[in-house]
Formats: sequence, structure tokens, C-alpha cells
Amino acid sequence: MRIQEFLDHCAASERWVRDFYTFLAERFRADPRCSGLFGQLAEEEEAHACGFEFLKPIAARSAPQIVVNDRFLADFERMRRGLDKVRHRVESQNGSSLPDVLGLAILVESTTMERDKLAFVSVEDRDFQRVLDGITACDEAHRKKLEEMRDSIAVLA
Repeated sequence: MRIQEFLDHCAASERWVRDFYTFLAERFRADPRCSGLFGQLAEEEEAHACGFEFLKPIAARSAPQIVVNDRFLADFERMRRGLDKVRHRVESQNGSSLPDVLGLAILVESTTMERDKLAFVSVEDRDFQRVLDGITACDEAHRKKLEEMRDSIAVLA
């Protein structure tokens, strides 16, 4: 896989997650704390997508080599289908409770983190590596924010 294709795939997956969080922000708009968190995460996912796009000219200049685990593309497609299923589940008449949705969002972030582990990018360009590392660190921060929200709701229940 060429580095440009890898970056395109990563940017697309960040936008799928952005759309998912935008949907959840709207779905839980009656709860300002939840809609605020989901809205913030949506904005950050768009920033991640822009980060991957920012890397394209750097990749073209420095020609980094990429080695992608065989599961990368299969997991990428599985993530897209999974987000569609989760969204459909939340949209269904039965809907989903906030703790369930938070659990699913945590799973989405964990899947994104796993995606990052599946691909190893070997580059000497510090800018490239810094942006890539920053995006990966943000996924972990997202998961922690979601877990904190889930845990605070469990305490109230």
C-alpha cells in the first residue's frame, strides 16, 4: 500500500467517526454534558482527518516507507460497517441508553487505536512522525473522556 492510500484511508475513517459523534451529539442534545462531549469529539475527529491530509505533502516530499499489517484493510472496512450498525441501532425505535452508547463509542476509539497499531510507518521526517503520534495520542484521550463520562453516569445510577 502506498503512503498516500494509507493516509486517505485514515482520513476517511476519522470522518466516519466524526459523523458518528455528530449524530450522537444531536441524538443526546437534551443532555448538554453529553451533547457537548460528543460535539467536542466530532470536532477533534475532523482535526485528525485534517492531520492525515496535512501529512500528504510531507509524505510526498520525504517518501516514507509504510508496512501495513494484512488485517489493516479488512479492519478498516469492518470499522465502517460497525459504525453503520451502531448508528442504525441508536436510530431504531428501541434506541440505546446513554451507557450503551458510551460503551460503543469507547469500542470505536479502541478500534481506531488498534488500527494505528496495525500500521507501522517508518519515517525520518520529524513533522510527519509528530503529527502521526499526536493523532494516536488523541484517540487514547478520547477513550479516557468517554470512560470518565460512562463512570460518572454509573455513579449517578
